[in-house]
Amino acid sequence: MSRRARSNSFAPLSRLCSGLLLRMPNLAIRLATLAISLTASALGCHHVRSPAPAGPRLLHPEDVDVVPFASLWPHREADARGLRYPGSAARLSVAFVVDRDGGVEYPTISIIDSHPNAKFVESVCNYLRYASFSWEPHEPMRGLVVMSYGVALVRDSAQLLSHSDHLQLSKLTETLASFSPTELSEWLEARRHCR
Repeated sequence: MSRRARSNSFAPLSRLCSGLLLRMPNLAIRLATLAISLTASALGCHHVRSPAPAGPRLLHPEDVDVVPFASLWPHREADARGLRYPGSAARLSVAFVVDRDGGVEYPTISIIDSHPNAKFVESVCNYLRYASFSWEPHEPMRGLVVMSYGVALVRDSAQLLSHSDHLQLSKLTETLASFSPTELSEWLEARRHCR
């Protein structure tokens, strides 16, 4: 079969595909995405990003108590791993669940601030991924904690958490404490989260 005959035999298929792609532009995007995924898979590429949880981020919300803002418990256990951030100043408010053993339930880490510094979010998420808290002297529980993390030059340290920021986070914590388990779960789901 000649080259010309072979190309003519694909002409009806080519017109059909062109017609479909014009009528269904999303099909073109899906086909392109599929082609990229198959190519990446064939080359042995892997996604680095953690997959989103298959179910709700907050499991058994009925077992979670909201910890009063600026409470002395749970407190961070001392270790060699500190919050690392290459910039000179940043602040981030987050809410997350600490389990009975003092570990952070990573999928629950919720970003409260509306326009956070992306690099600092990454730093706080990495910090909390390995964080260990202690409930002492309080009895261990599953608690939703609202905290603000920040880094600043010594002369700017007063700017980390202003009085009005403190009041806002305190009021938010009181509001969260008044939520039903379903409302608490919905509030948490609606926030941005660590990857």
